[in-house]
Amino acid sequence: MSQKKKKVLLLSDHALCTSGVGVQSRHLIEGLLKKYPGEWSFRQYGAAIRHNNYDVVVVNEDFVIKPIDGFGNPDLLRVTLATEKPDVLMIFTDPRFFTWLFEMEEEVHQVCPIAWWHVWDNRPTPQYNNVLYESTDLINCHSYLTYEMCSENFPEKTNFIPHALPGDIFKPISESDISKYKNELLGPDRADHFVALWINRNARRKRPADLLWAWSIFVEQVEKKYGKKDVTLLMHTDPQDVEGPNL
Repeated sequence: MSQKKKKVLLLSDHALCTSGVGVQSRHLIEGLLKKYPGEWSFRQYGAAIRHNNYDVVVVNEDFVIKPIDGFGNPDLLRVTLATEKPDVLMIFTDPRFFTWLFEMEEEVHQVCPIAWWHVWDNRPTPQYNNVLYESTDLINCHSYLTYEMCSENFPEKTNFIPHALPGDIFKPISESDISKYKNELLGPDRADHFVALWINRNARRKRPADLLWAWSIFVEQVEKKYGKKDVTLLMHTDPQDVEGPNL
């Protein structure tokens, strides 16, 4: 008799979008489906501020995404718990987006446990989050600092599960390939430049304007010390994002 697949209901950024949470959601899903074939099935409410298309995306029978605005609401979750009957509800983003969910955690726990792929960026340890951690059955932290803080009060259910990329995507390449791609991307005039790469959304909370200010200071110091400015800052972002400054 075939084994029943474990069904995960995932609330996070749309797994086919390019946000950090979206990309990590996709790698998590694809990685588990590849490593444990026939054992997992994922249903995701793919969050965004707005989508251009709200059609259900069937990547495959075990990877199904329904685009939604925001991260859900109590009525949507109640209907989904009743119809999908997941084995676990997994949330993956900042706690401020899930206050409504934690307020109904007793309803959720009548159906399944709650797992949280979580990060908190700085100390002091957020004691005010304890009520949220108490409502969560599994806290997987994707930064070691978060792991240290959560382990102080909830060691029995806290793990360190860092972000990662598949080895066939992020991997070392040869020096000759580095020179080749650098020349193709930046041109021969920058072939010998020191290059810094910034990959982020152009949002004020990411401090892109501060980055440019700091970079200008660095360029001045390089020119003063070496008599030339053979450095390049490459920003992989939207220069006119409504959430950030006009770069």
